[in-house]
Amino acid sequence: MNKSKRHHYIPKFFINGFTGEDGKLSVLDKTKGTIDKIRKSPKQIFFEWNRNSFNINGYETDFLENVYQFGETKFADIYKKLTEKFEPIEITTYDILHLTLFISEIHWRIPIRDKIFNKNIKNYDFENAPFKIIDKKTGKKTPFSQLKEFTEEPAFIESLKHIQAIQDYIKNSKKIKVENWLIYYRPKEAPQLKILCDNPIITRNESENVLESELIFNLSKSKTVYHTKGNRLKEIPPMNNISIDILLYLQAEKFVCCSDESYLNSIIELSKLYNTPEKILYLKNEIFEVFE
Repeated sequence: MNKSKRHHYIPKFFINGFTGEDGKLSVLDKTKGTIDKIRKSPKQIFFEWNRNSFNINGYETDFLENVYQFGETKFADIYKKLTEKFEPIEITTYDILHLTLFISEIHWRIPIRDKIFNKNIKNYDFENAPFKIIDKKTGKKTPFSQLKEFTEEPAFIESLKHIQAIQDYIKNSKKIKVENWLIYYRPKEAPQLKILCDNPIITRNESENVLESELIFNLSKSKTVYHTKGNRLKEIPPMNNISIDILLYLQAEKFVCCSDESYLNSIIELSKLYNTPEKILYLKNEIFEVFE
């Protein structure tokens, strides 16, 4: 059986929600400071070769990629329901549970989390982990203190990120309130322009669990998710949508894309106004003023 090689950290079906009529996007590489002359399809962006492939005792496996793809398949139908219409729809607890799991997985799946997670894994409380390692020969639990080499394996670390995403989701699901998760729909006649980047979740404050923070998440080029944490969402002025895209551009690690190149260029130019940490914080606070 052929193993996959092109591993997306942002799923293709999700990227497709931001494409133009040609099914493609204009893509900026921030490290180069230029927009690619050739527009890209979802298949061509937000991926790394063999990101979820590992060699375990001489055995090549892409098991983690299969786990992610299984989750994507489960969410794809919900995503279609949430994004295919241009007017508000009835959103169920089931829909929000799937949405929050997807957001949690994206949070831990993107490359910008790699260094952070690898650094923090040294302080991970393995003894109280939601799983245990069983010795195949004895059938008994093996203390993590005896598994230092194992816990440093890339396959284990990457799997642990997925476990962390599920942990965060489960913790949040016990107290979830559908009314605190709102989706803003831009009218069909309005420009359908939104930024997608490799760090796509805006949080008001840093939290151990991203789902416990007030957050903003572009769901497609015409839909935006707001987690209000019980606050009321005021009327959203047009400039707020632009400010969200500016902040997404600023917090992106490497790649930023949009269905419209001229809009992407405008966001790049506007972002130059926020050239200090203080100005970026001001922009973020301004964005979240729609909560009250």
